[in-house]
Amino acid sequence: MRDVTLEDVLYFMFSTRAFASGVPTSLLGTPVLSVLESNNATPITAGVSVAVDRASVTGLNQATVVATAANGYEAGKSYACYISTGTVGGVSVVGEVVAEFTVQASAAFTRIGPLGAGLTGITGVTLAATQTGVTIPTVTTVTTVTNLTNLPAVTTDWLTAAGVKADAVTKIQTGLATPTNITAATGVALAASQHVIVDSGTITTYTGNTPQTADVSTLITTVGVAGAGLTVAGVTGVVSADVKKVNAITVTGSGTTIDPWSPV
Repeated sequence: MRDVTLEDVLYFMFSTRAFASGVPTSLLGTPVLSVLESNNATPITAGVSVAVDRASVTGLNQATVVATAANGYEAGKSYACYISTGTVGGVSVVGEVVAEFTVQASAAFTRIGPLGAGLTGITGVTLAATQTGVTIPTVTTVTTVTNLTNLPAVTTDWLTAAGVKADAVTKIQTGLATPTNITAATGVALAASQHVIVDSGTITTYTGNTPQTADVSTLITTVGVAGAGLTVAGVTGVVSADVKKVNAITVTGSGTTIDPWSPV
């Protein structure tokens, strides 16, 4: 017996023959089909129809049953479709059963359930490489994945610190550049407020100030400590100078008769 799903539309083919000769004969007399449910004596007529001499073949008939809840069908019930009005060769064929079916009542359907809800503990299932339309609620182990498509977009903050293993963080840090392994940095621009100077080797281009090419250490040697290396050459006459110290001795006064230098 055929088991169907509630809300299905069913099609059954059946033949009618003349009683005397057994030759396929048309179903006449404004034929009508009805359906009885299990032991319910009230027939279902909604959504039940018949097409006689289908494909222009005499005696070949097609029954159509719209097995919906709205039409009175229920899961777990059995049904019989029969001729409730009609004749063949002038003889009534009312009561002739043309099809039988159940709605979600087979043993297989009971175990599997709607959309496979009754399937549990299944192991060793292998999907084809081109398998589509399969929904798996929970996956515990995936051996090899070659292609993933139609993945959802990654949302903001989808990857968190808690979701990254410590060894992954260590590996990322290992690959980052450190001051000791940066050797060929180019195109680095410092802001005007950045004045930290590090050993940069040879500066080839310097803008914003006048480049100084002299050796600073040579200048220090020439000037000497506290200007000891500074000498005056080619000076004649009187030199106007504001002298404060001579040989590390503080000189006071202005050098006039009223305010002579001291000590003298």
